[in-house]
Amino acid sequence: MNKKACYTHIMNNTAGGLIPLEKDLLTRYQKTYLRKEKLIQECNQLEGLYMRLFGELIAACFEAQISCISRKKEIALYQAAYNRGEVPDPEKIALQLKAVMAGYQAYLEELKQDSEDARHARKITEEERLKIRKIHRDLVFRLHPDLHPEYAHDEQMAALWQTMTTAYECMDLATLEQVALQVASLLDGNTQAAMDLSGVDFEKKIEELEANMKEMRAKDPYQYRNWIHDPDLVQEKTDELNEQLQHYQEYARELDEWLAELITRMEERPCQN
Repeated sequence: MNKKACYTHIMNNTAGGLIPLEKDLLTRYQKTYLRKEKLIQECNQLEGLYMRLFGELIAACFEAQISCISRKKEIALYQAAYNRGEVPDPEKIALQLKAVMAGYQAYLEELKQDSEDARHARKITEEERLKIRKIHRDLVFRLHPDLHPEYAHDEQMAALWQTMTTAYECMDLATLEQVALQVASLLDGNTQAAMDLSGVDFEKKIEELEANMKEMRAKDPYQYRNWIHDPDLVQEKTDELNEQLQHYQEYARELDEWLAELITRMEERPCQN
C-alpha cells in the first residue's frame, strides 16, 4: 500500500478522529513518540533521585570550587594592578570580581534550587501516574505539531503544547488537567476537516525519534539506572564527592594564605609610579 492510500485508512470522517491501525505509519510514529516520552520521564525520575541523594553535596562542591576560582581571580587582579604601577584598590577589585563571578554564582543558585526541589518533591501515586499518561497521550494526538501542521502559526495552540510538555516532564497532573479542559473547550464541538498527512515523512520522523532515544540511553541520567539503586555504589559516589569537597576547601585555604602574603609584599614594597 502506498503512503497516500495508507493515510485514507487513518481517518474517521464522522468523528474527526483516528482509527489506529497497527501497521500504519502514523500509528508507528505515535507509539514511537510515546516511547520517547516515557524514556524522558524515566530520565527525569532518575535525575530527581540523583539530586535527592547527592544534590546538597554537589552544590557544596561547586560552591567550594567557585570559591577557589574567585580567590585565584582576586590574586590575578591584585597582581595586574601592581604590575601596572597602581596601588591595588580593594573596593574596585571587589566590584570587578563580582562581575566576573556573576555567572558562576547564578549557576550555583540553580544547583541549590534543584537540590531543594528534589528533596521536597512529592512522590505521585500509581493512580496519578496512569492519569498523567492517559491525558498526555490524548493531548499528544490532539496538539502535536507533526499531526496538526494547521497549528504551526497558532500562538494559543503552541502555548498549550509547551505547557503540556512541561507539565508532563514535571508529572504535574493538575496542570495537565487544566490544559485538557482548555483544549476541549477550544476544539470539541467543532467538526474538524480531515488531516492531510500525505506530505509528512513519518519514516524519517520515526528514525529521528529512535536516534534520539539511542542517544539518551547512552548518557546520564539514563546511565544512573546502572548503579543508583546499589547502596554500595551510592556510598562510593558520596565518598567521592566528600573527597572533592575537602580538596577544594584545602585549596581555598592555601589561596587565602597566598593572597595574604601577596598583599603583605605589596605593602612592604610600594609600586613604582
